[in-house]
Amino acid sequence: GYVVALTSARVSSRVPGRVAVVRVREGETVRAGQALLELDATDVRSTIAAARARVAAAEARVAIARANLADGRQQLERQRRLVESGAVSRQVVEDLQARLGPLEASVSAAVAEVRALQADVAVQSATLSLLTIRAPFEGTIVNRPPRPGELLGSELMAGTVIELSDFRSMVAEVDVPEGRLHLVRPGGPCEISLDAFPGRRFRGAVQETGHRVDRAKATVVVRVRFVEPMDGILPDMAARVGFLTQELTAEQLRAAQRTLVPAAAVTTRGGARARPWPRRGPS
Repeated sequence: GYVVALTSARVSSRVPGRVAVVRVREGETVRAGQALLELDATDVRSTIAAARARVAAAEARVAIARANLADGRQQLERQRRLVESGAVSRQVVEDLQARLGPLEASVSAAVAEVRALQADVAVQSATLSLLTIRAPFEGTIVNRPPRPGELLGSELMAGTVIELSDFRSMVAEVDVPEGRLHLVRPGGPCEISLDAFPGRRFRGAVQETGHRVDRAKATVVVRVRFVEPMDGILPDMAARVGFLTQELTAEQLRAAQRTLVPAAAVTTRGGARARPWPRRGPS
């Protein structure tokens, strides 16, 4: 099987843009929420500034509409006192009352316009925050990040992302034949060998068994965690796992690996024991 990181992600941009600043490098360990790179925000900031200017203009219109409404109410109150004294006719008061309706409607419309423009500013501000790409969890950058000037979020650059893996979640993932799955027990001891570290053996333990059978291979995936520190181990390293009845001792870990063959596969030739290799060619 292979070593895999159970916690990994391909972090990309949710909005298209050109890379302005790269804050990480390949192999660097980052914390959750750390800024990985920033896209060019010039256009978005200009859009936000224009939207805020429209909000300010709309707020000025609200102030004017409210001032007109307040003036209309003041005139109405003044005319009512004059009507009571008989200085003016009641028709003047009725005309002023009719004018208050449109003035109140203009205030409501101006306030609604301000709210709509403020929502637009909020949307643009949210877009601005998306231009800073952050790490979703603590992990290690396992590929070369995009370079300044590259375009993200387009079909041409769809594969240009940052790959993040949490090395603490690495396990050896192997295929176990369906007929031998009963020999695997949760938490059981294992021996892990990696092609990258010939002659070295790692303690392991069964972490979990897959929940489906591969029909083509008649196997089930089994994940084995590393019991010991995983210094130098990287994702996708080739791995072999031996499922044991008891945990390896320190002496067994230090002992050199040996190749075992069945006794029936050994024969005696010329006084020496050898493996009976099959003949080639005509007999």
